[in-house]
Amino acid sequence: MEEFLKLIGVLKAEVNRVWLGRGVPPPLLEALSAHVVEETLIALRLAKALDCDIGRTLLLTLAHELGDASQSLERARKEFEEAASLEARVARIAHELAIVAQAKRYLKMGLDVRKVLEEHVSRVLDEAAAVKRDVLAQLVHEALSSSP
Repeated sequence: MEEFLKLIGVLKAEVNRVWLGRGVPPPLLEALSAHVVEETLIALRLAKALDCDIGRTLLLTLAHELGDASQSLERARKEFEEAASLEARVARIAHELAIVAQAKRYLKMGLDVRKVLEEHVSRVLDEAAAVKRDVLAQLVHEALSSSP
């Protein structure tokens, strides 16, 4: 339980490092916990639509963010990084879509994060293309077309 509580503390205390040095003022930096919640909910939606293992997908999503903080998540983080399964691909897509959504919010606030947006849109399209599922392509298109 102690390790679990430490992981929660990491989530609450950290900011999403994607935005450091990208023109986002410190008071507006996205909390890592907010990013994790968003990407986990996206992963849940995608996993359901693709009929893949939801629990595994959510574990991989969390392992990606918390792998450094927990040795027990090391294998799952490696699977995520290597895109070694459909669930890992879905988790990676959810991660990228969460960054895209936040970039759109920042743009709406007048912050110039276009480079981050373009980079992560490209990544999500590459990941989705590797999966080759029409339902995923449709969901990704809807997510990329939507406003925050």
